[in-house]
Amino acid sequence: MTPEYAPRVLMRKFFLLAAAVWLFLPFKAKAGFGVSPAFVINESASPGSVFAETIVISRSNARDSLSVSAQLPERLQGWVEIKPGLSFVIPSGVARFPVQAVFRVPKDADYGLYEDVLSFAAASSAEKKPGQVAVALGAAVKLKINVTDKEYYDFKIISAGVLPNEEGWPFVFAVKIKNLGNVFVRPSRIKLAIYDDARANPLWSKDYYNFERAEPFSEKEILVSENIDLKKGKYWVEYEIYKKGELTLADKVRFEVFPAWTLRKKPFGLLVKEYFMGSPLRIAAAASGGTLLIVGLAILTVWLIRRRRRIGGKIPFNFTRRCKKLL
Repeated sequence: MTPEYAPRVLMRKFFLLAAAVWLFLPFKAKAGFGVSPAFVINESASPGSVFAETIVISRSNARDSLSVSAQLPERLQGWVEIKPGLSFVIPSGVARFPVQAVFRVPKDADYGLYEDVLSFAAASSAEKKPGQVAVALGAAVKLKINVTDKEYYDFKIISAGVLPNEEGWPFVFAVKIKNLGNVFVRPSRIKLAIYDDARANPLWSKDYYNFERAEPFSEKEILVSENIDLKKGKYWVEYEIYKKGELTLADKVRFEVFPAWTLRKKPFGLLVKEYFMGSPLRIAAAASGGTLLIVGLAILTVWLIRRRRRIGGKIPFNFTRRCKKLL
């Protein structure tokens, strides 16, 4: 090889190597097809534990439906279940399609680190035109599961806030947590304090300690309910959430108390009552109508009695049927 051609050959080899790396680089999507997250990691799985992870399949071109097949990892056969199944179709117009991967660690699984790959392959369901070549798409999720006999206690807070409220309803504060460990968990303490909209005057505060526990590797919504007489308006609630006695999250959120019957429909009986009790004229009309009804029933009763006496204590069948129709 002559010296003047050496740089050109080296450059060509470099570009070929870069193209090969780009095409076969693991966990990368091609042609606008990908998965998120790219990794599923569980450092504290125990034999017999079950946990789930939502995997979102995304694509840049959602014009046609897309047939997708999942290939389970070879080393973790029997551990993974894909919902809605190993083969499914992403409808046209859907750019992000979530699937759930459920992991069930066998009870007789050996302790240690398990690493493998969960892959997804896809092909467009649109009819090919003459001369077109079908392009196969693929993406993968790397799995890393550590099976251990050690207890691991941890959780993360997904959300915290006040549920919709109106006058007369109890105040409800909701905390959603995800158990990251292999034992039951719950917050050790939740502190709440309510202030007016200007955050100048404290209206109420209380500490809570006993909550329902979240199962290993699961999500749990914890509700704190209290009967507080809050009038319509806007308020602030400051909250502190503790884990094993240590402060995990402290924040504040603004919420609104709506007037009664804003978030729910009024019963028909209450609507009728409010209609007739809404003004003196309606009250008088309701009273007059009731009086006329009572007087009319009394007159009808007297007339029936006199009619019965007139015909010798017997009321003809046709007359009785006519009265029933009137009533």
